[in-house]
Amino acid sequence: MIFKKEFSLFVFLLFMQVHLFAQANEQTQKRKLDSLKRELRLAKHDTDRIKQRYWIGVAEPIDRISYWDSLLGEAEGKQFFSLHFKLHIRMIELFMKQSDIQNAEIMGKKVLAFAEQRKDKGQIKQSMNFLMGIYRNQSNYERLLNMIYKGIAFAEKEKDSVLLIDFTSTLGGYYFDSKQLEKGLSIHLKCLDMSRKINYEFGIVSNLVDVGSDYIALNQRAKSVPYYLESLKYVYLFPNTVYELQTYSSVAAAYLFLDKHDSAYFYANKAYVLAQKLEMDQAIASSEATLANVYYEMGKPDLSEKHALHALEISKQCDFFIQIPELLKILDKIYIERGDYQSAYNIKSEYVIIQDSITNKDMRKKALEKEFAYNLEKKQNENKLLTQQNLIQSLKLNQNRYLLFGAILLLLLVVLFAYTLNQRKKKDAIYKRILLEQRLLRAQMSPHFIFNSLNSIQQLVMLGQNYPAEQYLGKFAKLIRSLLERSIEDYISIKDEAEMLHDYIQMESLRFKDSFTYKISIDEKIDTERFRIPHLMLQPFVENAIWHGLMPKANDRFVAIRFEYDSPKTVRCIVEDNGIGREASKKNESVFKAKSLALSLIQQRMALIRKTYNKHVRLELFDLYDRAGKSEGTRVEILLPIVYL
Repeated sequence: MIFKKEFSLFVFLLFMQVHLFAQANEQTQKRKLDSLKRELRLAKHDTDRIKQRYWIGVAEPIDRISYWDSLLGEAEGKQFFSLHFKLHIRMIELFMKQSDIQNAEIMGKKVLAFAEQRKDKGQIKQSMNFLMGIYRNQSNYERLLNMIYKGIAFAEKEKDSVLLIDFTSTLGGYYFDSKQLEKGLSIHLKCLDMSRKINYEFGIVSNLVDVGSDYIALNQRAKSVPYYLESLKYVYLFPNTVYELQTYSSVAAAYLFLDKHDSAYFYANKAYVLAQKLEMDQAIASSEATLANVYYEMGKPDLSEKHALHALEISKQCDFFIQIPELLKILDKIYIERGDYQSAYNIKSEYVIIQDSITNKDMRKKALEKEFAYNLEKKQNENKLLTQQNLIQSLKLNQNRYLLFGAILLLLLVVLFAYTLNQRKKKDAIYKRILLEQRLLRAQMSPHFIFNSLNSIQQLVMLGQNYPAEQYLGKFAKLIRSLLERSIEDYISIKDEAEMLHDYIQMESLRFKDSFTYKISIDEKIDTERFRIPHLMLQPFVENAIWHGLMPKANDRFVAIRFEYDSPKTVRCIVEDNGIGREASKKNESVFKAKSLALSLIQQRMALIRKTYNKHVRLELFDLYDRAGKSEGTRVEILLPIVYL
């Protein structure tokens, strides 16, 4: 009884957390949507208006096919090809969401032809993946097999290891569906090994799940557990996607085998909640099948039957044939245990029909024929290529000697010119970066700041407060020395950056007689010694927060600096205060001009980082409001690139 109460409390707290997160996310989305609509009103060009309408449609989100079809027509009319592909993909997703598989397939073929015409490797891969997903869910294995081998040939031609892993793994899925389980397992293990060698994280997690599923189908469930549980380590890479959902379902299956029903329910329910959020019929059916299995093992056949029947209905409506046999097996066990043999007989009959339609002998024959044809074509292409290479080599040997020397000389001149031009560009970029950093340094450590600091020290000395004056002077000297020593460095460790900010804020705290509080926090995932970021990016915003946000406020002044782990390549830096806000600060014209200058310099430096080092960097400013709509501070978020020591 006590266990049931604790379990109910756990479920309640889980849903409360999800609800609060949803509320916060909804507010963020509303602000983003309002910003997009303002940009739409200010847009001057047709392409800008089309782009803003696209992002508004994604943010709301708008599910009307007519909206996207109209937008696609405008993009084609303006030859706005950079958005052309995204609009097609959006329409495919909506067709699949509405179970309109026929139109999804038509649109998929159209967008694949468009991608092949433009020779865009990323778009070709995405188009093929959509079509393969459609064919697999329809159990249209002949078209699926053709598309898989087309993808493998494309990946080999491009010498793209990632693409080769993706398409080969899909071939393993084909063998899984056709009950050639040993072959499917062999392919998935090979793809997993290839993914680990090149550290392809998506390939690792997807093949971990596939290998686990292969072992379960082979009645070797104990071997599936370590693969399923390992996949959970990578779930953070794919938030709010089908891949996250599949990982949760797989982990639930692993815990179910280990008889850890509470953990199995926890992850099965997470998968179900995420599937409803994604609003994808196939995802809902798949997650409900997992939940039905968990409820059955927990001794709750009524709940198991409810979810299995609902998943079965959805699977039939959207032609999700792959999921149907598993659902029929669950229902069969429930009806037999109840003694409802008529229902069990009906389910068994339907199961046999479905299994025969999915795993007929023709599938194996087609697989062998396609594999043979692919290998034969590959060998013929290799022989043809070898013959062409021999012919070219023969022609090259017979070329005129002077022509060859002339070509070599011309090539050397071109290389020399390109090298000289490249070196000049590098020198110009370095010069601009150093010049900009010097301007930024002078802007931050302004004469006004130095004068105020020295004046404060003078007053303390005149009042006989030698110890505070000594403290202030020591911190001031340490800060000036630290800034000057690092003014020529491109990157600084997060530990050193945090210490410099700490010294600066302490000095400001002494100046303003401890009239405000502060906190500097660093995410535990961050290696403060090895992670290095561009220096002097946060100090201007900390100074603005103290001088122009907190000081005009009467009391309860607080500023927080946080370093948050964003990805293996980026860190998110946040400066947040509870001051008077940007609107009130703008009323002081001199203050606003100084802040604008600092912000302009930061933005120039960010652009220089992108250009010089090809690194991702982003700046966002948010006004904070309480429930009554009154300003309660400002938050600055900077996404900075990480360089490892």
